[in-house]
Amino acid sequence: EDMISYFFPPKLLLAMEKNLARAKTLAQDPREQARIRLVEREFVYLQNLASVFYFYHAYRLSPSWELFEPLAKAIEARNALIDSWYDAKGKMKIEDGWPRFFDNEPKSFVKTGGRLTGELSTPFNWNVAALRERKVLPGVGRKVATVPRLKGPVTLDGKVDEAAWNGLATESLGEIGLGDLREPTRFRMGWDDTGITFAFECQWSDLPAADPDVKGRDGSAWSQECLEVFIDPFGERETFFHFIFNPVPNSCYDECFGFVTDPISPLYGKADKSWNGAWQYATVIDRERKAWSAEVRIPFAALGVEAPKPGNTWCMNLGRENYVLDPATGSRGRTESIELSLWSPNLEARSFGTPAAFGELVFGE
Repeated sequence: EDMISYFFPPKLLLAMEKNLARAKTLAQDPREQARIRLVEREFVYLQNLASVFYFYHAYRLSPSWELFEPLAKAIEARNALIDSWYDAKGKMKIEDGWPRFFDNEPKSFVKTGGRLTGELSTPFNWNVAALRERKVLPGVGRKVATVPRLKGPVTLDGKVDEAAWNGLATESLGEIGLGDLREPTRFRMGWDDTGITFAFECQWSDLPAADPDVKGRDGSAWSQECLEVFIDPFGERETFFHFIFNPVPNSCYDECFGFVTDPISPLYGKADKSWNGAWQYATVIDRERKAWSAEVRIPFAALGVEAPKPGNTWCMNLGRENYVLDPATGSRGRTESIELSLWSPNLEARSFGTPAAFGELVFGE
C-alpha cells in the first residue's frame, strides 16, 4: 500500500492516462497497437490498484456509506478486470502473442497481489455485495450480547443437554469477513458466581473422514479443527486471555496478552505463551450427524478477577478454524482450505486476536 501510494500519486496516474490515450491515437502500425494494448492492460491494473488504496484512505478517515460506495465499486471493477483475463476453465487468456502477463499465474494468486512486495488483504478481500446487503460498514460497530445467569448446574461433558441450557439465546459464528460460510457454528453461554460457561455445536461435513490429533497441553491446537475463545474481562481492549481447544481431550492451548508492561521485556507487546489457566473443556464427536459439540468452563479466578455484577461489560470474541478436506488430495492445511468463522467479524485484519474487533459481553440477571 505504501509503495503504490508513494510512487503513483493521483496526479501522476492522470498524466499517465492522458499519455496512454494520446499514444493510442498516434499508433498506426499493428505491432505498435498490440504493444500499446499490452501497456494499457498493465496500466489499467495499476490504476485500479492505486484507486482502491486511495478510496480506502478516505474511507478510513471517515467511514460512511458515501465513501464506502466508490471504494466498493473500485474493488468490484478490479475483480471483474481480473476475471476477464481468464477463460471458463480458469486459464489465463493469451492476447497479442504475449503469454507471460503475470507469468500465467492462477486467478487466486493475481487477486492477492501477484509478485508485489506483500500480499493484498484488506480491503481487497471484502465481500462488498454482502456488506451492502447486510448494511454493515467495516470498522464501524461491534457485536453486543447479553450472557444470562445459568438457572441450573452444567455437567462438563460436551453433550449440551442439561436443562440449564434450555431457553438461552443461541448466537452464531459467521465467516470472518462476512462471506459465505460452509460449516455453521452455534453457541450459548451462561454465568454463575464462580465462572462463565460456553456451549458450542459445530457442523463438520468432513467429520466421517477426520481424525483429529491429540496436541497435548500448549501444543499446536490451532493447526487443525479447533474453537477459540478471547476474553478481556477489563473491557479496555488492551489485555486479554486466549483459549484454543480441539474436538479431542488433552489437546488445548492458552496464553495471555498485554500483561507484561515493562518495555524492555522480550514479552512486551506480545503474547505470554507460558501462562496456564485453570479452565476446562469437554467435547463429543458425532460422526453419524457430522457434528461435534463442546462445553467450556472458565472460572473468574483463572482470569484473576472477581465475579462481575449484572450490567458489567467485558469484551469477547469466539472463533473457529475448520480445515476443509480437499477431495482431490485428501489433505488439509493449505491456507485457502481453512474456513475461518468469528462471532464479531473482523473485516479489517481478518484475524482472530484483534481486540478492536472484539464484541461486547454484558452480564445479565
